[in-house]
Amino acid sequence: NSESYAINQYRKSENYSGKELFTNLDKDVQSIALSNLYSKSSHNLAHKSVSNSYLCFGLLRYKLNPLSSQTQEAPLILVPVQLIHNEDDSYSIIGSKNEVLLNEPLIARMAKERKLDLSYPIKSNFSISNFLYYIGVKVKPLNWHVNNYVILSNLELTSHYTIKSIKDN
Repeated sequence: NSESYAINQYRKSENYSGKELFTNLDKDVQSIALSNLYSKSSHNLAHKSVSNSYLCFGLLRYKLNPLSSQTQEAPLILVPVQLIHNEDDSYSIIGSKNEVLLNEPLIARMAKERKLDLSYPIKSNFSISNFLYYIGVKVKPLNWHVNNYVILSNLELTSHYTIKSIKDN
């Protein structure tokens, strides 16, 4: 499509720094979404002195009740980030290369309710793709699925991270 062509042309230009993030949202929708995320994140940072913005990697699609047709989705990996509103009305996402969190509430819930061990050591050579593959193999017998989506969201640390909680933010 013409949008993909424009992105590819931009990536070939001198203006491309390699640090841009492209999404499947149209420019206006993306701007509104980023503005809302920035506003909520800034409010949380000002009132609670903590950022709750995360880049979430990999989504687990699962059923807590094997007899139910209802599926849920939850992110597997969380990277704390700071969303910055730039003077040119663009946004920057600043993260730590060394801070990667697993969705511990999800892992604990799976261990308790489904007797499924999804624990995984985070070492200096941690690989997102290896972890997502590992989880995919562990959940395949249950007919669950791991997607390699990346989502930017504000999350509350006290909640069980699900796609519903992400959409609410």
